[in-house]
Amino acid sequence: MQYCECSGNLQDIAQRPRGQRTTRRSEGIDMMTQVIDHVSSRALATPRLTAARFGDCAVSYGDLDRIIHDYEPVLSRHGLGPSAALTAGIMGSLPSVSRSESVVEVLAWLSRDIVPAARLRAVS
Repeated sequence: MQYCECSGNLQDIAQRPRGQRTTRRSEGIDMMTQVIDHVSSRALATPRLTAARFGDCAVSYGDLDRIIHDYEPVLSRHGLGPSAALTAGIMGSLPSVSRSESVVEVLAWLSRDIVPAARLRAVS
């Protein structure tokens, strides 16, 4: 993934034209960690609640949290961090998510309670 010198949260990034939906590395990693923590806390409180829906697929907070944590040890053995586990968890649980732009849209949806944005829309 290429990183541009754009700034903003994931909702802002999701609103950008598809070719410009990248972030600086540190900006993305910080937000990914917040999303992972948010998913984990929601999984404890409401594990069966739908976390994200993309196309015909949906995943609950409990399932997404479990999938993310299942990926972490495998990816860490290969030098990848929690943000890779989150991305793998999204792509593994929502098979219709096949492009990085789609991952950013799902991340924006998952982070909607972390950084509120008036322009956020459902992803279909």
